[in-house]
Amino acid sequence: MAKAPAEQSQARRRAGQGAAGDAVASPARPATGRAARDRPGRRRGLPLSLVVVGGMIGLLVAAMAIVVGLTFAAGLRSTTDLLVYSSQFLVQSLEARLDDELAPAARLVEHAAASAAGNPSTPAAAAPAEIAAGAMAVAPQIVAVVIESRLLSAQAAERVMVMADGSRRDPSSRLLVLLRDLAARADARDGMAGGGGPAAGERSMWGPPTYVEHLQAALLPVAATAVRPDGSRAAALALVSLDALVRDIAGIQTRGGRAFLLYGRDHLIGPAAWAPPGATDSLASLPLPRLAEVSDPVGRALADDTLVPLFGDLAVEGFDGYYIDLSPDDEDEGLGDMFDMDSQEYVVLTRTVPGFTPEPLIIGAYFRAEDVSGELDRLSRAGMAALIVVGVAAILAYLLSILITRPVRQFAANARRVAELRLDAVNIGTGEPLIREFRDATDAFRRMLHALRWFEAYVPKTLVQELLRQPDPEARRSEERVVTVMFTDIRGFTALAEQMSARQAADLLNAHFELVNACVESEGGTIDKFIGDSVMCFWGAPQLQEDHAARALRAIRQVRQAQAAANRQREAEGLPPIAIRVGVHTGRAIVGNIGSRRRVNYTLIGDVVNIANRLEALGKTVAPEAGFCVLASDAVLRHCGSGFAFLPRGVHVLPGRAGKVEVFALL
Repeated sequence: MAKAPAEQSQARRRAGQGAAGDAVASPARPATGRAARDRPGRRRGLPLSLVVVGGMIGLLVAAMAIVVGLTFAAGLRSTTDLLVYSSQFLVQSLEARLDDELAPAARLVEHAAASAAGNPSTPAAAAPAEIAAGAMAVAPQIVAVVIESRLLSAQAAERVMVMADGSRRDPSSRLLVLLRDLAARADARDGMAGGGGPAAGERSMWGPPTYVEHLQAALLPVAATAVRPDGSRAAALALVSLDALVRDIAGIQTRGGRAFLLYGRDHLIGPAAWAPPGATDSLASLPLPRLAEVSDPVGRALADDTLVPLFGDLAVEGFDGYYIDLSPDDEDEGLGDMFDMDSQEYVVLTRTVPGFTPEPLIIGAYFRAEDVSGELDRLSRAGMAALIVVGVAAILAYLLSILITRPVRQFAANARRVAELRLDAVNIGTGEPLIREFRDATDAFRRMLHALRWFEAYVPKTLVQELLRQPDPEARRSEERVVTVMFTDIRGFTALAEQMSARQAADLLNAHFELVNACVESEGGTIDKFIGDSVMCFWGAPQLQEDHAARALRAIRQVRQAQAAANRQREAEGLPPIAIRVGVHTGRAIVGNIGSRRRVNYTLIGDVVNIANRLEALGKTVAPEAGFCVLASDAVLRHCGSGFAFLPRGVHVLPGRAGKVEVFALL
């Protein structure tokens, strides 16, 4: 750093520095070495070897728990497979039947609508009615197909209903209304409502089950639309009979179980044997019968929203399982009684098949629980034993983990705080770890923390944090930067110190330096050194700060406010106030490590340091009686931006320099 401009200023600073130095006490050295480790009365900790042995025992217990757990899982899988084996085939067969019955109808209306719209992807020779007739020849479940070539158009349009035997009829008004309703819903879903949107491809839309009186059949309608070249739309409607599905359901059963098909959660499609009392056919009329009205007791029980999920609502391969107890005295029995061979208890498995109807179709099957009660009984006992063994192992493992992991976690947390130089946040605690090695590590950590606290007092924290982010020694080589340098000085400190003892002078300086340091660090500045009663600090290094001048001025404002509060306190105590002079300058400097190989100092070298120091000294001439005088160069004004007010104080020739500097006072 450049020398101070005046010999008397140097003498005054040396006197103040000596007063401050008298107040600094040498740090007490902590006990180290074998004497610290073997102090009398120190409790011996557990050796790590003993902990490792205990850990091995825990691992053996854990391994046993894993084996038992895997065995239990395998048994559970086998048992659940047994539970669904009798019904899974039925449900999957019914699901395949649904797809075989309904999917062709969706594809048929898509092709028929595309043909009626003149879609180029449809063979030109295939008329819509011929496509429908040909498809129904191989899909007898489709009762009829209704085609309208121009949907809701004032122009002449073909409206025809093709029957399963190939004959053609005029569609009834009800079927046309149903066709247009489903077509409108399909257009709204595909973003083509009103025919103004782009063709989104053929899409099908299913409707709810409906009974068509003149066809004497309960049917499931599906429609699709397609856009014609002129912007109008064509549509096709297929009517699928539900009778075939009902016949398939009636003939499927195994081991006392039954298969069923529901529309939504509440309405029955089949089997017909579940029809309400007095009805001969569940599909003879619509609406479909509700589950609460059917004759089968298991079916009625399915309408109850309080069904007990099987194994905690276990889902096996897409199935939902339920346990139903129809025993007369079921109010006095629990789940454990489901293994009673004479009970009327059932296991029900269902699967939801979305996409075919507005409400999802639910297919399922049920069978008596007693068919698998023996397997469930053995599984429950094995599971109880496995839970006990795993519980004991878990308790032992938990206790062991606490013994080991608690100090490790504490070390890790404290290490992170030390790495961030948050030494005040480090909490080692007053207790001693039980493990001997952890106890020794704690002692070493305390000694390291004590040394780092002294290190932090002598080295700027911002510099150390920057060095930690760049551990390469070459990363902090000297470089040229634009920085802002600030010097502060206590006016009349020499005369003030003559009226104090060395201890009082040191206390005054320490309090003042603490005040300045807090304000500088709050704005990201770096304290370079304390020179007697003066402070040198800078911004723009080691971190690159584009707003270094503004940060310096904000820090000065904070110092002014804090010093004003401190002066009010001094005056209340009958002490004279402290007057401060500050000099600020912005310019280029060489920043980096300056010194020898064994001892370096991170500092600045350049004329910017001299000018800032001389601006501070100029305050004695410009404002000799000011309580807080801040003089800044015109370079500071060019870099600080808006938000600051200055008062011109003329152009001055600073001592030791040939050039002139325009000086401003910060208001």
